[in-house]
Amino acid sequence: MFSQIKKIQQNIRKSDEYISCIAPRLWAISNPNAALVEKLHYSHGDNFWVFNIKDNPNEVPKSFNTKLTSFYWRDYFSPSLVLLLDICANIHNFLLKDTKNVVYIHSSLDKGRVATVITCYLLFCGFSDTAENAIAYYGRKRFGKGLGVT
Repeated sequence: MFSQIKKIQQNIRKSDEYISCIAPRLWAISNPNAALVEKLHYSHGDNFWVFNIKDNPNEVPKSFNTKLTSFYWRDYFSPSLVLLLDICANIHNFLLKDTKNVVYIHSSLDKGRVATVITCYLLFCGFSDTAENAIAYYGRKRFGKGLGVT
């Protein structure tokens, strides 16, 4: 499993995207483009999905015309608990469909939206038992120093 993760990271990091493995089937990405989509297809076949977190309900990243679900909350506002539960349930259901499925969480806006979704999912699926543990774990995996959740 870990050699596969390293292979995926090496394959994708050759470009300008920033990618972090939070858990073997849960990744955070920035700066997606058409080349990244090709790399994801190469690495995972049809067993991946991108969850795009955005502030503009009309904005759809052109590079992701398939394998994408977008969720919206206004800039400078917190998402509702209903929205967070919906996002987490969508992620969880996709991961449960096949043990090969992998999820990528993306926001072109800031690291805080991705951090919010991923830490909430870590709690939702039972990976973490407290918000503090989820935040600390995410910070270590994404940024290496335990920082990065804003």
